[in-house]
Amino acid sequence: DAGLHRGSVPVPGATLGYAVRGGGTPVLVVGSSLYYHRTFSCRLAESCTLAVTDLRHFSPCDPGIDAGSLTFDQYADDIDRVRAALGFERCVMVGHSKHGNIALEYAKRHPTRVSGVALIGSPPVGLAAVVEARRDFWDTQASDARKQIHRRNW
Repeated sequence: DAGLHRGSVPVPGATLGYAVRGGGTPVLVVGSSLYYHRTFSCRLAESCTLAVTDLRHFSPCDPGIDAGSLTFDQYADDIDRVRAALGFERCVMVGHSKHGNIALEYAKRHPTRVSGVALIGSPPVGLAAVVEARRDFWDTQASDARKQIHRRNW
């Protein structure tokens, strides 16, 4: 990983990792620093400062922290700490899938710190609605044979 710089930012109850490469317009991808730095092309970092950061559900947390009780406010506060630690006055926020909803919520809460938002394959509704729709689709559309295979693989 030539040119990749890793670090971490402490937030209340957790430590968020990040990875940065490149130079130019600051771009902050939220989700997982281990996954997303490998997902985005290294060529992208030729035209921007590409930073990827962990969210709490991908980070070591203190005992007693319930990942299921996290709020958009907590995510926004965490992202803002990482943004500040990286020295980004303003940045493009990027989120994939459900992380796009988190990036968008950050932008809504901190519009002066965001120069743009890019959502990649993000659901147009809250995550709970997506999970419920997926479960309903599976229950009504998947064949019994497919459900048996799924149970066996689990």
